[in-house]
Amino acid sequence: MTGGASASICADATSWNVVFDDIIRVATGLASQFSLKQVPVPSTVKVTVNGQNVARDTTHRQGFDLVYSNSGVSLVFYGTALPKAGETVSVSYDYFK
Repeated sequence: MTGGASASICADATSWNVVFDDIIRVATGLASQFSLKQVPVPSTVKVTVNGQNVARDTTHRQGFDLVYSNSGVSLVFYGTALPKAGETVSVSYDYFK
């Protein structure tokens, strides 16, 4: 999966609500992404916004995650972790050579 959302058509309403919430979050601009120059070692990625640590969140609700595609890797922010205009974002990581 490359950062998308999915649910079984046989799933209960809760699973579908999660998918719909993800669609709304992305469609309304509540996600922001930044391309990384290298493919990071995931466990080494450290992110801060204005000096405050941002946790990795693979559920795409609150924090950041790494999204892989054919064109590379992006760091994507979700929820209130989304940096506001003028805030300083710092990212550090080890990468595969």
